[in-house]
Amino acid sequence: MNLGLWTEPKAKNSENGTKNIDGLKITLDPGDESYDLIQKQLGLVGDSSWLKHEPMLVVGLYFGRGGKGQKFCHDVWGIIEPERQTGRLRGLYKPFSSTRKSLCIRGWKNGFCGLSELSGDRVFICEGEKDFLALRATGIWDSGLFATTASIGLSLEVLYALEGRHVTICAQADRQGIYAAKKWAEELTDFGVDNLEILIPKIEGEDWADIMNGNQYGELHNFIGAFNTHSVQELLALNPSDFQEAKKENKPRFSPKWDREFTQKLKDVCWEKNLPYVLRSTTPFLEALGLEKSKVNRNKISRHLRYCLTKKKDLD
Repeated sequence: MNLGLWTEPKAKNSENGTKNIDGLKITLDPGDESYDLIQKQLGLVGDSSWLKHEPMLVVGLYFGRGGKGQKFCHDVWGIIEPERQTGRLRGLYKPFSSTRKSLCIRGWKNGFCGLSELSGDRVFICEGEKDFLALRATGIWDSGLFATTASIGLSLEVLYALEGRHVTICAQADRQGIYAAKKWAEELTDFGVDNLEILIPKIEGEDWADIMNGNQYGELHNFIGAFNTHSVQELLALNPSDFQEAKKENKPRFSPKWDREFTQKLKDVCWEKNLPYVLRSTTPFLEALGLEKSKVNRNKISRHLRYCLTKKKDLD
């Protein structure tokens, strides 16, 4: 008999709108709000429907463990390759913590993500899932890869995949970014990939999400002129120590303004109808509140109930 509040999610059929991958409960048809929130994190504006066509993008619930082994459940988005067990996840409504902005699924390996979707002659490689989506939003390249950690090298699998293509290394303008770009350029040239160029933001400390900030999908008015193009020789002549350390991200909240009145209504319903904070079905809450049984309302109740559960000490 399990008396705990947290249990591993069981695999479900795709007919119910979800599928599970190693503790990640993926929503197969996320609402438009999810894409809007992801685009907000990228700093892009306008219509976010282009994200629906990114094959590696997932939205859902991640059941993981913290550094001390504690279990947690978090709303996430991510860029993943399940068949290669690589990728990164980020918080959808808020970061994982004040120090952790993204993470790898437990048991998966670090490496380059995007190999299964690599196509076309013009490809880019970059650092991180945010830069990957920001560069995809330019529409310049046919496809791309991103490193799940800056210090990772190019495996033989990746080198063979990049052979014969025009490769653009999109480096971040910080110490770790320049070090990674030099490592990748050396490995590519040693392997014989000679159709290679390097882009580095002009402003030190910037990444590609910074450059695309304020743009719509396919717009390049913030992009063109915001970087310098380097040859391999020019890149290798750079000293990473001359660049600043990678900047630390603030801890923003990505969700819209929290509806505290709705949270209070849920608390009252739980008390009056003797409904559990641990969500088994949203239907009793929808009926008690007189709300339409729509996907948007179900998701809203789920979010607010998780908030009530994590703040239960404040409810008594």
